[in-house]
Amino acid sequence: MRTLLPLALMGFAILASSAEKGLFLDTASSFGKQIPPISHHTWSSELKANAGSFSGYEISPESVKLRISPEFPWQKMDKIQTLRTRHTYLPPECDFVRIKARALSGSFKVCLGGPTVYFGCSDVFSPEIEIIPDKSGDWKTFDFDLNGNLSRNMRRAGRTSGLPRPQYSRWVQEPLSLYALNGSSGELEVASIEYMSQGVGGAQITSSDESKAPENSETLANFANPSDHQRAFTLTLEEKLRPNGAVPVLVGEIPDGRTKIETEPGKVRVWHPPPKIGFEKDCVVFTKRFAEELVFGGIKINGVNGCNAIALKIKASPRKSPPPGAVLDILLISSPSCSAFDWKAFSVSVDWAKKPPFNFDAFMGWGEAGKNDFSLYHARALLPPDEWRWLIVPLNDFLCCYGEGAEGSANFAKMLPPKSSEIVGIAFLAPFRHCGDETRISVKEVRLAQIPAALDKASYKQLRP
Repeated sequence: MRTLLPLALMGFAILASSAEKGLFLDTASSFGKQIPPISHHTWSSELKANAGSFSGYEISPESVKLRISPEFPWQKMDKIQTLRTRHTYLPPECDFVRIKARALSGSFKVCLGGPTVYFGCSDVFSPEIEIIPDKSGDWKTFDFDLNGNLSRNMRRAGRTSGLPRPQYSRWVQEPLSLYALNGSSGELEVASIEYMSQGVGGAQITSSDESKAPENSETLANFANPSDHQRAFTLTLEEKLRPNGAVPVLVGEIPDGRTKIETEPGKVRVWHPPPKIGFEKDCVVFTKRFAEELVFGGIKINGVNGCNAIALKIKASPRKSPPPGAVLDILLISSPSCSAFDWKAFSVSVDWAKKPPFNFDAFMGWGEAGKNDFSLYHARALLPPDEWRWLIVPLNDFLCCYGEGAEGSANFAKMLPPKSSEIVGIAFLAPFRHCGDETRISVKEVRLAQIPAALDKASYKQLRP
């Protein structure tokens, strides 16, 4: 390794947060000209047809008014989605959300949140706040913490059912929404939703000069070398289907890139095929419409001692590029067995491998590890679309989201960061609600680096036990 230089001298931009400030703002115009009445997929067709008698919205240039009737059919729901924003990505600088609102009648208990990535925490919500009418009729501001005292449900818990503390901002998938809790009724008026920073999160290191590799780093994969092509692989975290039984029957395709399969007579379900792997000049390219967050394109690597960051020469090219850019979820795989890690233990059967769309290279379903000891870690990054960048992610920015075996289970229980010497793989996907279409993820190099202590920080606040 070479002598360490400050990243600022190497042409790297360090994006960091400052004191409390507003990041961006939703106003009444953000919600369009009309919002349909509240409805729920569990309701009968009769209830859905009469949804307008139970709730409604009135949009003006100044505000959005929400009406919920005392006769609203809550049934067994503890909360229901009301105002739905357009934000499927929250920057790490966003620590809380400030809503300017007032109750005109009745009483509302509300919270913020919604579904997270499929390998995350199901649905996650902020602490609830009660909003009641005030004699003055003045507007008030209400702050919703996105980092502390979060709650979750177990709608699709799977592997993260034992996660000690739920996470929201780093895993947001569906648009952030305002939820009304069971029993809320009356009229609530919302003037604005502001996304705020307290200076807790927000450190991301990138460089637009792809010719300048990070100093004090060691190359783990370089796709200018044809011998490294064998490192590329496809990965699924599918939990509901075992990869060594009978091959399911392919029923048909869904327009969003998924397929329908029959796992046994009369039982049809959705299946997520692997991404395509290709090689162009000096890079590997993973191409897919990443529906849900179970399927990754990955690179097998062997970690080294003494590093505190992963460095990637990478480009993300979504076919559609919604603001603020191309969002990537990055998964690190680690094991105390290091270079002796048994990848074959995660292979699908020969019958599966021969038959697309079941021909994944690695199948890390819940409880599939056997005697292997491994951990999965997550980080989220934002890149300018279709531009090569050196992206540096401190290992402290990775959150342990699952583990099996003695060390893996301990890492998961304590949500510890990965050790550079134990990394055996890195994988990528584009969260599907954000891009909503095919994305090409291109990688030229993977390195481990040693960055200064001042930069060795998590971007998203780490909510560890």
